[in-house]
Amino acid sequence: MKTSCPITCRKKCSEKLTEDIRQRIFDRFWSIGDNSRQWDFLARYAIRAEKKRITVDKENSKRLHTISYYLPSSQGDNIETTKIPVCKTMFLRTLSISFNFVYTALEKSDKGNGFIETDQRGRHINHPKIINEDIVRSVIYTTLAKNQEVTQTDKEKHEEHLKEKEKARKMKTQDKDSALQNNEILTAAFDLQKCLNVPHGNTAKRGANEISSCVFKFIEDTVGNGIKDYRFWSDNCGGQNRNRIVFLMYMLASSKFFIDIGHRFLVVGHTQNEGDSMHALIERQTKDKMLYTPDQWYTAFRFAKSDEKPYKVTEVSQDLIKDFKSKLKLINNWTTTNDGSKMPWNKVTEVLVKAEYPFRLFYKTSYQDDAYKWIDCVKKPKATRNRRELNIDIDNIPLAYQTPIPIDQNKHKDLMDLCKALVIPKEYHLFFNNLISTNSNAANDSDSD
Repeated sequence: MKTSCPITCRKKCSEKLTEDIRQRIFDRFWSIGDNSRQWDFLARYAIRAEKKRITVDKENSKRLHTISYYLPSSQGDNIETTKIPVCKTMFLRTLSISFNFVYTALEKSDKGNGFIETDQRGRHINHPKIINEDIVRSVIYTTLAKNQEVTQTDKEKHEEHLKEKEKARKMKTQDKDSALQNNEILTAAFDLQKCLNVPHGNTAKRGANEISSCVFKFIEDTVGNGIKDYRFWSDNCGGQNRNRIVFLMYMLASSKFFIDIGHRFLVVGHTQNEGDSMHALIERQTKDKMLYTPDQWYTAFRFAKSDEKPYKVTEVSQDLIKDFKSKLKLINNWTTTNDGSKMPWNKVTEVLVKAEYPFRLFYKTSYQDDAYKWIDCVKKPKATRNRRELNIDIDNIPLAYQTPIPIDQNKHKDLMDLCKALVIPKEYHLFFNNLISTNSNAANDSDSD
């Protein structure tokens, strides 16, 4: 269920319906579980009538009807039949639907003279058969499939995998709840969206330096709010999220701001997180729009949510991308843990850095582990004087790029051809003409280490 209409609403809907009543209506509507019955509900509470006032010629009018919206009253566990007049915004947000759902219900009600027929989608029998049943059986019942047995080891691995998945989701929920209850805790999930059609190829790449810089920027922007404990969640991509460059950034940030930073990696195959809904909304809102330059994408991102406050967008420039990779030389131990064993980087599910233990990386290899293990990334720290020099050096991380990154020459040629053919409108040619290209066709999209 979405938020109610604004307090400035002329119908004062918020005074008529409490959040508890709205939630009950929402639950009842979606518990119906049948499109036809939901259409019937909508046709009963969204009433279409002829316009009361005609201000333009009827032939030229785009709107022939007025729709009045109502919601049922609620007492106890029952929803009564009394209709409470509400605005369109309150109606749609309470049921968490779009206007198209309402429009379809009204159209079907009009065609059926008040009766709505059963939803016929998927019920016809004229599905084209590409292959017959014999071919299907021949594929399913192959000798390999008949003889293949699932071993006990396979079953145990699968069960362990499912336990890890459930434990990870439970811990993520706990982290979110902790952040809501404690202002010193911040929980965030991050992920890369799929490549869009006009990324600014001259600015940066998609490697660990870029991920580290963006997360470091996020920490810099929020630490002033009194945050002492950061809890990040992401997928397991080694080239971007789970690597030494990102972990070094965490250690440097922890030392600089005196904060704790934890990063948990979702189980492979189950990496859905809150960022996915944002990506889906952006892609849905821009699906039918022609966007030619990054500036247009920035605006599209900000206003992808039409009924709530806009997304906060940080426009990446080369001044933001730091070369954390160049600081790897500060670390002289990535291999030996506190108990003398080899560091199992490929099995790490969680890392944690604490302000009180500079350059010590705590880790777990299973979500079901109770205690952390650790690795001292700087063995035998030098004198205090040298440690102070190291802290000063943290504030002097060089930029990753001193000049714009050239794009592939063939890509540049194709873009110029699109400009000449006016597939790209003339008002955007300046942006593409200013792109820098190279003679090399080699693509280097990662700086992971």
